[in-house]
Amino acid sequence: MLLNTAKLITLLFMLSILGCTTRVAINPDSYKPNISLSQQKRFVNKKIYMSSFTNSAQNTSMWIYYSPDHKIQYETNQTLQSYFWYCFRYAFEEIGVTIAPYENGMIEFRYEMVSLTDQLFRFNVNLTKNRTTIFQKMYSISMDPAENRSVPALQARAYKLIDRSFETIMNDPMFLASFND
Repeated sequence: MLLNTAKLITLLFMLSILGCTTRVAINPDSYKPNISLSQQKRFVNKKIYMSSFTNSAQNTSMWIYYSPDHKIQYETNQTLQSYFWYCFRYAFEEIGVTIAPYENGMIEFRYEMVSLTDQLFRFNVNLTKNRTTIFQKMYSISMDPAENRSVPALQARAYKLIDRSFETIMNDPMFLASFND
């Protein structure tokens, strides 16, 4: 009897752990940029080649990133690097930048995710022109813990993370100087 009670308690504990994760589906096609830039007009009619987005973050999977306590799971319908590529494409287009195939002399934008949770995001941005690096910087974005754990609020939070990372880059004077090269 004692053994059966122990098994039941263990089973209930395992089920309670499994049920504590909130899954949040995110999709780049649902992302609507809400960008706040200090000099937005300066980007109209610029062209950029988005060559590579890579995910070297050890705290993610191929399709998922988490809250630090793993109680919230943000899952894309494609790889994380593809998700970020498309979101950044939409953000660039929103401010008037054209994403184009590579042409000689064009600025090439490269993006590497280094660490990603819904509270802290570290990433590298690299700009090259004619195969020469003209800008490279590590950025860090922090967000407060989620207060509202409803799926729609968490989806909005995921898209806000994209906005914040994009705004941080595009409002950086050093990036702007290189981007306008």
